[in-house]
Amino acid sequence: MGRRQITREELYEAVWAKAVVRVAADFGVSDVAVAKVCRRLSVPLPPRGYWMKKKAGQTVWPQPLPPRPPGGPIAATIGHWRDPWTDAEIAEYDGAAPVFDEPVPRVLARISRLLGPTVVRSSLDNPHPVVAELLEQDRQRKQDGAALLYPSRAFTPLYESEGERRKLRLVSSVLATVEFAGFQPLPAYSDDKNKPVESFGVTVGAARAYLRVSVAKPRRKASGVMEKSAATVRVGSYGWEDVPIVNRTIIRDISMALIETGEENLRSSAIAHYERLLYRQAYLSEQQQRKAEEKARREQQAALEAARIEAERLAAEEQAKRDRLFAAAEAHRVAEGVRAYVRQVQAGAVGADAEGVEKWAAWALGVADEVDPITAGTFLTHILPERSGEAAAGAASCERLGS
Repeated sequence: MGRRQITREELYEAVWAKAVVRVAADFGVSDVAVAKVCRRLSVPLPPRGYWMKKKAGQTVWPQPLPPRPPGGPIAATIGHWRDPWTDAEIAEYDGAAPVFDEPVPRVLARISRLLGPTVVRSSLDNPHPVVAELLEQDRQRKQDGAALLYPSRAFTPLYESEGERRKLRLVSSVLATVEFAGFQPLPAYSDDKNKPVESFGVTVGAARAYLRVSVAKPRRKASGVMEKSAATVRVGSYGWEDVPIVNRTIIRDISMALIETGEENLRSSAIAHYERLLYRQAYLSEQQQRKAEEKARREQQAALEAARIEAERLAAEEQAKRDRLFAAAEAHRVAEGVRAYVRQVQAGAVGADAEGVEKWAAWALGVADEVDPITAGTFLTHILPERSGEAAAGAASCERLGS
């Protein structure tokens, strides 16, 4: 069986209507594959012994379908879900547009309850593992740089300034808060190894959201005192300018924004995927229509060419018939002329060798009979192409006689 998309509600109804093994057989996949899709869509499965109890007549109650978690997909693919969509599958796709029944404010309310306690890291003594990895890399850079005879930018520590350390405390607090709520932070990554990492990601269900924190260089006041370096935070459409301290309110707001951004990214991705399928489907339909039109055009051209060739063949055949007719008429005229000539010779050859004249007359009349299509029986050659050779022979004889 090929690929098939199924919604959370459809899968929930299927797995609570009959055993997972039978559901898997209906889809042409294994029961393990069905269980994976259930976990992906946050669909509960009947507990062990559920169907035995139901078969025995005991009262059993299905677990209700829980609300979709933030960032959780509303549908999934069963069968060949890792393979890219083929054009044949896209052409047959008839799925509906993704519908999110739960409005965003209700999702935000659930996110607020789901978030739980806010974690605030007042120091970097016990940072989040992602931040701890950055600090370990920075310590190794400093250690390697101390062994050099000349200082190098490649071994300059990146997180020793007060602003960078405050940024790491903020990031550590946010990542610990969202991880406590059940969302997995992503490893920190930067294209430039000689610059501090500014982007930190979190997996929100099937989507991702990114926290971008940049630290401005400290500025000197008019009094000559240096200002504290403040951080600028960006999460999706949200932003915080000049964040000077790390407190519980800011951490909670940023964590909420991360989870909400993951939910928005999931919705945008689902809609974009549906639109790409429709666009590709329309393109394939247009291509198929163009191919059909091109095929019809080629068939029409072939039919016109065949009709032209047939018309030329019929015209050539008609002309050949006429040529044979004219050749036969000319042969008859020549034969009649030979006969008339023989009669005149017989009438005027007085005193000539009578026996020789008769032999010559017999020969000449025989030639006339051979040439004449009436006596030779070739007068139908103008409509019988298979006897055209005889007409050609008669025409050649006429030319010999004429000469």
